[in-house]
Amino acid sequence: IEFSPEGELHILGTNTHKVRKITRDGKIVTVVGKGYAGFFGDDGPAINAMLKNPAAISFDSKGNLYIADMGNNRIRKVDKKGIITTFAGTGKFGWGRTGETVEIYLQNFP
Repeated sequence: IEFSPEGELHILGTNTHKVRKITRDGKIVTVVGKGYAGFFGDDGPAINAMLKNPAAISFDSKGNLYIADMGNNRIRKVDKKGIITTFAGTGKFGWGRTGETVEIYLQNFP
């Protein structure tokens, strides 16, 4: 779970392949995912996208949502307009590559 900068609670459903939020007035709304495992939807509305076993979520200071889309080996980004893109990753799993290192951390604390 993670709070957005607006104070809405977001809940990650690893097995439901969705991100939902509880609005300040108590409504539960799906914000990312159709509920089926897969990879679909980049550059379109996040509500129509497919995730595969997402593992973590986090927000940046601008309110963009980042999803560790574990089953797709990608970090997905949902902007404030609700558009999803691949932020990092190619979809391919890999170990032990040499060269420049990039570290990305998703943290659930300020």
